Amino acid sequence: MSYVLTWSDGVGRVGTNTYLYDVTVKPTLDFAYDALYYETSTSLYIKVLNDNQKDLTDEEKELCLAYCKAFEESDEYICVAIDPDLKLYEGYMPRGEAKDKGLEVVAGAVPPDHPMSKWDGNQWRKIVAAIDEDGKLYLLPAQDNLKYNFVFTEKEWDAFPHPTYDDELYDFQSNEWKDARSLSGSKTLAEQRVRALYLQDFRNYQLVHFEIDPIIDMIQLKELLHQDDTPFVDAMAAEMGSDKTTILSRIQAHYAEDFLTDLGTLHGKMYKAIDGVRAAETLEALDVVMLPLFANTKYPWRRPAKVVPYASEN
Repeated sequence: MSYVLTWSDGVGRVGTNTYLYDVTVKPTLDFAYDALYYETSTSLYIKVLNDNQKDLTDEEKELCLAYCKAFEESDEYICVAIDPDLKLYEGYMPRGEAKDKGLEVVAGAVPPDHPMSKWDGNQWRKIVAAIDEDGKLYLLPAQDNLKYNFVFTEKEWDAFPHPTYDDELYDFQSNEWKDARSLSGSKTLAEQRVRALYLQDFRNYQLVHFEIDPIIDMIQLKELLHQDDTPFVDAMAAEMGSDKTTILSRIQAHYAEDFLTDLGTLHGKMYKAIDGVRAAETLEALDVVMLPLFANTKYPWRRPAKVVPYASEN
């Protein structure tokens, strides 16, 4: 630890190697001086009195050191403040302000390179994970949440149990990660996702099998076959350089037995899944239906939890 106490021409400095303060009030010491230079890091120990420069005596050096140390313990001294429980960095502030906020002061420490850091008694450790009061996991958390219950350095997080899925919350009573989903909400979401999944299958099937967009359903088609006034089909035939009979025949061909069989199979699969969703009485039973359906899709039914702080998002 180095100490500084200087005074010259109405301006001085006092402090340590962690922080230097500019002062405009002459430090009161038990010896006379007009100018003073006490710097332990450079071994500069002199005073000026009546235009005469002298080396400081050992006793005067001790007085300067005592002044610096007393100032270091004063409420004005800028110091590192940490949360007394989590040991998280809270800021660089006057000691008095830290006391008022109920924070712990770390004497001699300098601020960490990363604001979300924990003091381990000897050095700063970056926080790579945190769990808030609701049990939610945060990786590489920011210093903007006052409700973190647990914070972890990289070593601590490696040793702590990790969640399996991203919808799990930490249970502070059982000290386990638990499924946080509600059955009713999950069933509603599951039915929506099943319908969306098979709707995409229907669309893909129709794009492959239809030469003409199937705007006309089977009932409309049957009616059109016996109607004289068919402006839509007439306009379509005119644009294509064809005729009404040919157009209707092409559309009707796509309602052949093999097409209806394939389309019915898709509907059957969809409603089988929906019936399974509606019948599920537990989240486990719901997962039995949903996990296989979405296993090979871009959006699986339950996403694996991200537990590696520096892993790529891709």
